[in-house]
Amino acid sequence: MKNINYLVLSLISLIIPINLYAVSISAGANVWYAWYEPSFKNEMIQKDDIWVTDRKFEMTENANFIYGVILGVQFTENISIGGVFSYGTGWKCKANYIDSGAIYFFRYLDKIERFEGDLTINYRFNDVFKLFFGWKYCAQKGDGGYYYYTSTSPDTVYSGSYSSKTDSNGPGAGFTFKVSPFVNT
Repeated sequence: MKNINYLVLSLISLIIPINLYAVSISAGANVWYAWYEPSFKNEMIQKDDIWVTDRKFEMTENANFIYGVILGVQFTENISIGGVFSYGTGWKCKANYIDSGAIYFFRYLDKIERFEGDLTINYRFNDVFKLFFGWKYCAQKGDGGYYYYTSTSPDTVYSGSYSSKTDSNGPGAGFTFKVSPFVNT
């Protein structure tokens, strides 16, 4: 049976010319400083509630570092797979609004976390043009608290913990090109 497999592989290699290429793997780190506003802002201020008025939202800590890893695998001279995975934490925000003119709500998030993951399949046409297809995932989570009181009993304050989480994902595609201002002489 082994001899038949070797014979079939030998015949295929004679019929279909294949350029062999050593697979190369690359890894690196990324760090960037991001100004950020969470996707759950509308939830915090009850944007879709018609009975809510005087909405206010503020990022009290709106910038922080995002860091992660970059991974790549080069299969042929023109085909590669890449991934970027990033995480950040430390943003803070607060929101307040009035519900039906009688209840005053205050929400805050002391810790917001963000995770992003990108995977791409890349095809290089030449030294200048590249086409890529991929998938992106982004998750955001915040933990904090809330308190509220009514206009009829402003001395009685109700409080508790508050958290929110959103995630999104979807496909992506793109066409890139490289411009080099330096010319080899």
